[in-house]
Amino acid sequence: MKLIIFDLDQTLIELFKFQNKAYEIAFKKIFNVKAGLDEIDFAGKTLHRVFEELALFKGIEKNEVEKKLNTGMKTLENSFVSVLPKNTTPYLLPGAKNLILELNKNKNNILALVTGNSKKMAREILSRASLLKYFRIIATGEHEKIRAKLVRHVLNQIKKKNKIGKIIVVGDSIRDVESGKAVKATTIAVLTGFHSKKQLKKSGADYILKNLKDKRIIKIING
Repeated sequence: MKLIIFDLDQTLIELFKFQNKAYEIAFKKIFNVKAGLDEIDFAGKTLHRVFEELALFKGIEKNEVEKKLNTGMKTLENSFVSVLPKNTTPYLLPGAKNLILELNKNKNNILALVTGNSKKMAREILSRASLLKYFRIIATGEHEKIRAKLVRHVLNQIKKKNKIGKIIVVGDSIRDVESGKAVKATTIAVLTGFHSKKQLKKSGADYILKNLKDKRIIKIING
């Protein structure tokens, strides 16, 4: 069996303006400050970590951040779902849907998703893009700071019932690459996110592609 782990945001879909709006709403409600997601390097980080880092960056005391973390993340989650379009298909990145459908045809492929979003956020995004049913397992970041731990969790869960011969991690950030390296996966980075080709190359990505429309990705996965 082959385990193919995808990142979600900026890899399969581009929803930054809705995510940014959700953070604006949540931070105004929780801390009464104006905050934008683009004020920090958030790419590839988990929801827990992004919320905490942005709050500290805005000058919120650490003890107040910790005290309001659970409420804040729930508010963030609800805010995001409220601003998310009913149909997210138009926001899928080039080649994303066709690649998922093509990989799903091979019963020896196990598709998984690792995202910094919460479970509710991830499922809403995928459901509204008609992609939810294709992923065997979804690991999310509402209770975890380290992305590599989410990737290892996926691998451990899949290994319980399947013999895995090859692992591929597909993402847009250096943290996707690092998490893949941690489990000795083949790493494929796409240039549809906020990290540059230079940054992805420095992180040790095995392959760097423009986007998921690149026909080489099937050859890499099948190779």
